[in-house]
Amino acid sequence: MGFKSIECVGIGTKDVYIAELTDGSWCGVCACNALYAMVKIPLTTEQAQEILSGHRRDINEVLPDTDRALREVFITGTTPAEWDLMLTGHVKPEEEYAELAYVFQSVTGWMVDERLASVRHHNEQLTED
Repeated sequence: MGFKSIECVGIGTKDVYIAELTDGSWCGVCACNALYAMVKIPLTTEQAQEILSGHRRDINEVLPDTDRALREVFITGTTPAEWDLMLTGHVKPEEEYAELAYVFQSVTGWMVDERLASVRHHNEQLTED
């Protein structure tokens, strides 16, 4: 499934991408540096638009049905496995994270898709100018 549109939102020290997929659905995508995987959080159109607006309500109100550990991505940019690694020094088996919207692919760091890499490169060029 490809991206129809994608926009980067800086949260904490990370980039979170709000993407509209070619099927019309929306998701938040964040790289997990602890597992070299990505977290793909399903969003409604309204949730995506509110997050992108820059004038959103508290994330607990915007995403009330989203797992608390995944809402943290939109607060600090920290993924569940990154929290586990920071707090306990290790991560759980991948199967446990797969239940939390993790997508395991062949990825290197945050580069989960050519489109994401392209957006990141574009943002870096804007920062350098």
